[in-house]
Amino acid sequence: QHAWFQLYLCSHTQLVCGQRTKPDTNFVQSSLKGYLSECILSSHQLLHPEFFEAVRIQLAPVEHQQNEYIRISVFYLAAEMSARLRCARELQKLRLARKKQQTVQPQPGSLFLKKACGDPRVSLRDAVAGQHPYFHSRQQLLAYGADPHLTSIASTTAEEFRFDCALHFSRVAMRAGNGFVLADGGCLVPADDGTAGKNEFYQALLDTPGVDQRLLSSAWTYNHYRWLIWKLAALEASFPRVFVGRCLTPELILLQLKYRYDIEVDNSHRSALKRIVERDDTPSRTLILLLSRIITKSNEQPPTPAGSLEAEQATECTVIMSGTQVEVSDGWYGLRANIDAPLSELLRRGRLRVGQKLIVHGAELVGSDDACSPLEAPSSLALRLSANSTRLARWDAHLGYFRDPRPFPVPLSSLFGDGGMVRCVDLVVLRSYPLQWMEKLPSGAFVFRNDRAEAREAQRKADGQERSLEALYSKLEEQFDKDNLGYPSHRCLGFRLHIKALQDGSELYEAMLASSDPAYVESCLSEQQLRALQEYRQILADRRRSQLQAELRRALSSIEEVPTARDVTPIWKILVAGYADPGQLPGVGKLNVFNLLSAQAALLHLLLLPSAPMQAVYLGAPKEEFVVLRVWGGLAQHAAQELVRPGALLAASNLQWTGERHSSFPALFAGENASFSLGPKEVHLREAYRKLCKAVPVIWQISTILCQLEEPLNILQSTMNIHTFIFLPPIMKHPNVQVWLTVMKSDEGTSTHYLWYIIFII
Repeated sequence: QHAWFQLYLCSHTQLVCGQRTKPDTNFVQSSLKGYLSECILSSHQLLHPEFFEAVRIQLAPVEHQQNEYIRISVFYLAAEMSARLRCARELQKLRLARKKQQTVQPQPGSLFLKKACGDPRVSLRDAVAGQHPYFHSRQQLLAYGADPHLTSIASTTAEEFRFDCALHFSRVAMRAGNGFVLADGGCLVPADDGTAGKNEFYQALLDTPGVDQRLLSSAWTYNHYRWLIWKLAALEASFPRVFVGRCLTPELILLQLKYRYDIEVDNSHRSALKRIVERDDTPSRTLILLLSRIITKSNEQPPTPAGSLEAEQATECTVIMSGTQVEVSDGWYGLRANIDAPLSELLRRGRLRVGQKLIVHGAELVGSDDACSPLEAPSSLALRLSANSTRLARWDAHLGYFRDPRPFPVPLSSLFGDGGMVRCVDLVVLRSYPLQWMEKLPSGAFVFRNDRAEAREAQRKADGQERSLEALYSKLEEQFDKDNLGYPSHRCLGFRLHIKALQDGSELYEAMLASSDPAYVESCLSEQQLRALQEYRQILADRRRSQLQAELRRALSSIEEVPTARDVTPIWKILVAGYADPGQLPGVGKLNVFNLLSAQAALLHLLLLPSAPMQAVYLGAPKEEFVVLRVWGGLAQHAAQELVRPGALLAASNLQWTGERHSSFPALFAGENASFSLGPKEVHLREAYRKLCKAVPVIWQISTILCQLEEPLNILQSTMNIHTFIFLPPIMKHPNVQVWLTVMKSDEGTSTHYLWYIIFII
């Protein structure tokens, strides 16, 4: 039942029943009945079945004659009210038509002036005494005196919300039927049913002084009406003790609409999303956005369930697949956003819900390259959000561009492998691995080498190319000399008798070639003839060189498989960790790293998975204690063949404990990060190496120790079903370094090699 119908129904029922007045027969004459029928039929909303049922229930105890009188009286008053409201709307249309012909000067609203005066303002957090938003059931909200329709307001239904004017205005104002003059001078004229929605507020905003209707559209008003209704309803629903009856009111809605008109139209201040969509600002800056709606791919406009907050929360928990589209808002406009798989999973698990605020950095605008209005944006236009650059913001954070445009740091533990670019991360460097070189082979495979192996491989490639070029050049030179081998002409032979008369270098050169003793002929030449001969020889050498180079280029271009340059990239690997409390790391270097590209953990595992054969290296101590070191790709992969030799003290770092259970020995793994050295440069390794050198027995004792270790090692190798885990006793104590004096045996091929070995496990 409409509230103002009940108002007139109850008041007139009490009046007639209290006085027990009999109806006037003249009042029910046919002419009056016709007038009432015409008025009632002209306003079909008065004939709602619920209204008739309310009249019947209220008039049941009254006599039939009085019942008829009261019913006609109520309908008469309702029709009269409807006629007054229609008259008020017609007057409003006349005012707007007259206003359209006038020049409207900007007139700031009261809310704009109050915010612009610079007086101290109470923050939202202080207004609610530091409380956080809390969900209240419908019964709890009604107990606080909230609007019965408050729980039905969602982001998708806010635009269709209508105010029941009987709950916000007095009976006298309702009875007058002239509309309601609100703050800033806007006149709100409700519909015939006593409610006011987006269209009524649009007309009221146009009727407000200082508003130029030529600069305002209904779509603009409907859009802001939607976001204002949802915002104010959320305040009342989250903090009913403070805001019930104070936020979701017609007067505050019109004040906010006028304020937004002053900001956007009169002062030309655009919100963040509008500037982004109109291509006047970048979306990569730090933004705070509100998650307003979930859009599934299969149904881009899902129907909203008959409205409750519980139903909306149930909709949020539906299964959301990867590539989900959502709608985000800056409080002024809404825009679609494409989210990646981690954000979709957070939506599915309920960790991300409609109504939460997000702080994002590095967003991208995709789908269209043309500037447009946010109210006219195509469905393909959307922001692209990544999980690694998106986090939850505080509930009271201001929407729009964040005051600090720089990327915000995120914890290392919160990153996703498929979460896109990491704009900024806080970390502590735990270890720096030696520089590696990654070569991409023509087959598409990748090979990792350390500095020693890369230098050797580069030299091998350079030597091979040089040998190939030398062989090709020699072949071309031989062919060139063969093709240009000639005999001197008879004219030149005649000059042999007159050699001293020759002055031209070419003639002298031909004369020497024709002579049986060129050295004797050259000794007979004068200095001037020698100079001419030398110049001609230089010309011939240059000509020959240029022709050979041209032939070489021609030959190289004709070769199908031309040796290309190596595709080698240096890689520096570091081991990092995150931290929660910076105060726990005094004196430790903390870094902010920007624009990191994350990758799936499974992909990294595949890249690091050893595909080359391993070489097992057995390490031993004088007390028959052993450990096996498995070298990925063998010692040749690390260019350590020269280092691993009998009697050498070797330092190895960056080893990994594998914990193999199928081996008879404790196992260590030397991957691509492992490094071997006969003289470590690190300070802590050099100190350990020096102490170990003092503990090593003299050279003549090595053969005796090797013979003692060979027999138990062979026994352990033959009994592979027995899992023996013997840990080597450290020679020295160090918080980060463990050092052992060991003997190595390699099972590569049939030969057996022994050497002294130290292991540094950091």
